[in-house]
Amino acid sequence: MTRLEEALRLVDSLKGNESLEEIKETLKKAYSISDDCLDAITLLSRFENNIYKREELLINAYRKAESKGHDFKNDDIFTRQYMRLLDEIVMFYMDIGKLPLALKYAQLIKDLKGNIFEINDVLYGLYAYFDKKIDLEVTGFKKDLVDMLYAYERSDYLKAKEAYDRLVGQVPGIKTVAYGDESVTEENKKASSLLREYAYYINRMSGVIDFMKEGKI
Repeated sequence: MTRLEEALRLVDSLKGNESLEEIKETLKKAYSISDDCLDAITLLSRFENNIYKREELLINAYRKAESKGHDFKNDDIFTRQYMRLLDEIVMFYMDIGKLPLALKYAQLIKDLKGNIFEINDVLYGLYAYFDKKIDLEVTGFKKDLVDMLYAYERSDYLKAKEAYDRLVGQVPGIKTVAYGDESVTEENKKASSLLREYAYYINRMSGVIDFMKEGKI
């Protein structure tokens, strides 16, 4: 058994009913056995409440992985862990509003492995947010929401309305949630989840929530 296999076996031994300290100590031990065990750091970071310490854990693991000179175009256990680490970094930076860094690591995922983790949806929103050229294969209601926001921000209300109509056709709960309806339905849950995902873009425009109520100004 290799050291990485030993470390991964230790991570896999966790059942989820251990105490928080037991889980953290197990993950730390796994990474100490093999620093190729990136899943240990990815999981450990989720138990760190201090954002600076969490960032340090993730980025140090990323840098150490990069320093190994591994060919991440390969499909092997180290690469798969590395991609999960990158995805964790993207979500971390999205959550704390460090969007340029989220874009950096999302682009790295895309360049290495294409549209895994539905990273194109993340990139499409960030490209629009930063007004970058968009060259991505993206379809569906997430694209419609971003297209609506992009057009609304530029006062192109015709295009915003067209995107809005497509969006409501797929996510009718958008209207009710925009009106503040907090009832728990599948449609509202889908709409609320979508709005939370793109809150970073929505929140920089006053008035766009009102636009989402009816698709007009």
